[in-house]
Amino acid sequence: MKLLPGKLRLALVLMISSIALLLVFQYVWLKKVYQEERGLLQKDATVLFKDVVYGLQDSIIQRGIDFSGDTQIPKFTMKLHPPGMPGHPERVMRSDTVEGLSKVQVFITSTEEGDIQTIDRRQLSTVVTQAQKMTDSLHGNFTFTFKDDSLRLDEIRRAYKAALANAGISLPFELFRLTMGDTLADRPGIATPLFPAGFPPEYVYAANIHPYQGYLYRQVAPQAVFSLILVALTSLSFWFIFRSLRQQQRLTELKNDFISNVTHELKTPIATVSVAIEALRNFNAMQNPQLTREYLDISKNELGRLTLLVDKVLKMAIFEQQALAFQREHLDLKTLVQEVLNSMKLQFEQVQAQVDLREEGESFPVYGDRTHLLSVVYNLVDNALKYSPENPEITLSLIDKGQEVSLAVCDNGIGIAPAYRRRVYERFFRVPSGDVHNTKGHGLGLSYVAEVVQRHDGRILLESEEGAGSCFTVYFPKDGQAD
Repeated sequence: MKLLPGKLRLALVLMISSIALLLVFQYVWLKKVYQEERGLLQKDATVLFKDVVYGLQDSIIQRGIDFSGDTQIPKFTMKLHPPGMPGHPERVMRSDTVEGLSKVQVFITSTEEGDIQTIDRRQLSTVVTQAQKMTDSLHGNFTFTFKDDSLRLDEIRRAYKAALANAGISLPFELFRLTMGDTLADRPGIATPLFPAGFPPEYVYAANIHPYQGYLYRQVAPQAVFSLILVALTSLSFWFIFRSLRQQQRLTELKNDFISNVTHELKTPIATVSVAIEALRNFNAMQNPQLTREYLDISKNELGRLTLLVDKVLKMAIFEQQALAFQREHLDLKTLVQEVLNSMKLQFEQVQAQVDLREEGESFPVYGDRTHLLSVVYNLVDNALKYSPENPEITLSLIDKGQEVSLAVCDNGIGIAPAYRRRVYERFFRVPSGDVHNTKGHGLGLSYVAEVVQRHDGRILLESEEGAGSCFTVYFPKDGQAD
């Protein structure tokens, strides 16, 4: 069924629309993945920074703890945990005074209660926790010395950089230390919350990672590559489908052109034979042996043309099914060329063509099918004759190239435009002209030639200049050199 141009346009619009929607979907999906990766980076940066800050704060506390058990300090008590809490023994702080307090002595088993107003309960709990980490036993005394100690930014920077590296995050960052109550102004990048630290805590700390986009792009690179491959495969599939539709449409047009040209060529020999038979029957040509022989020769030649045309069509069908068997034999390409030239002598004389055969070498042996190689030579010479102006000049060159034998057929014809040089070997293709019947042909000759040459392990080349002629050169393995 012939595809109309309107249907092709509709198919193209649908394909482009599908690819566009796929691109939009991939963009939305990749944007979502990017935002998720940014959220994960924000979370990791915050957790790592918190661990670093509080880890350094714990080290400050541990440096202030002493297990020497100085019992000469006057005592003032405070219970840290409610009595009877499962898993938590009662812990009581003792000190001599509230104002100017410098040391606290902890007694694990004491139950005396009191009040300390200038020391934060959570700070004392942190001290006890760190003391437990430093000793295997909860019994005994330790002394903790309070100092106005804050975290150093260079220590935070080194520790945070190492933590990020261990997590596979190698990104630049900047640190901020603000006094309690201050806020961090908006900055480009990924900023952590403010964490109070030090003992006692007088400052808050934060980190800001910037730039970070390159890291996120690397994280989403696998998804982006997958999206690119998906879009590329989809586009390639659509392109092959559309190309097949175009080829189907073009093939339909070429077949219609082929039918038109073949019909024209079939009518010509049939009409000629009919006229000859009519002359023999109605004009007493049978009484003139010479005239009878002439009419019979004309009929024979026209029937030969008709047979050749039908034979080409049948051979191309067999080639397409790949069922053709060659009857290979040892041949001389020069002999085949001369045989073709002799058979076409009458055609050359009718158009006053000048045909020149040149040779470079002593012998031109090939191994192939005689019938098909004769057809190759005939088609090349016939094309040179058909597409040349008045008084054609055709040159055939046989060259022995060592391992190959080449035959070049050159003419001074109309030439072939560069846009059509690759397509002349396509089945049914003919170079467009104003009148499809201006030059008789059916678009099978060069396609047939290319198939035969390829089946003989040869190759064919075309050199042409529009308005100056064409030169087809075929190469065959020299007999004894073919695989």
